[in-house]
Amino acid sequence: FWQILAAEFERKDHGPEPLAAAERSLAILEAHGFQTIRAFFHDYGRVDTFLELEKRERFFAAMDRTLDLCDRHGIRVVASLGLGDPKWSRHTGEPYAAQIGRHDSRARQHAEDYARAVVTRYRDRPTIAMWQHCNELLLKADIGGRERSWNNLAIPTLTEIERFHREMAILIRSLSPRHLVTTGDSYRTSLWHQNQHVEHGATHGLWTT
Repeated sequence: FWQILAAEFERKDHGPEPLAAAERSLAILEAHGFQTIRAFFHDYGRVDTFLELEKRERFFAAMDRTLDLCDRHGIRVVASLGLGDPKWSRHTGEPYAAQIGRHDSRARQHAEDYARAVVTRYRDRPTIAMWQHCNELLLKADIGGRERSWNNLAIPTLTEIERFHREMAILIRSLSPRHLVTTGDSYRTSLWHQNQHVEHGATHGLWTT
């Protein structure tokens, strides 16, 4: 999708012929027997192509083209929506932890509006195999020490991320009840210890199992 989006908006960050490159990739996948792939179905780090109405039509035209190409090659898509992407809080100027932890934050509202738009548009399309609302959000839980500050982001807690996952799953299922929903998470065996250390000052080490 990012390649096809680059072609639609004439960006230079995915090579000189991004649409042709995307088509070649899908042909290779089909030739090797792939029937389902995961794809990031959001504009990484950018919100303007969705929030600015004059760009939104072109944004969805690129998404339509992506799904059309997948249909042509017999491939279904696990669509990763990027609802936990920090771009939403960067746009509103709110702490990232507020986007994840507060359902009334403006950043969360933008993310949920995006979910509603995409899921409603494609929920009846057989190309969609599953919805995924994030990518590896759990890896951010409680990192950055007791201050929970990392890479200029105010980091959410494990509890906030668990609630965010539950709320996003409920939202998506309310719009698309026939689809499975996945968090898209990776897992650290030290998650619980890290949380206890940061939230409660537990004496065990940060990364012990």
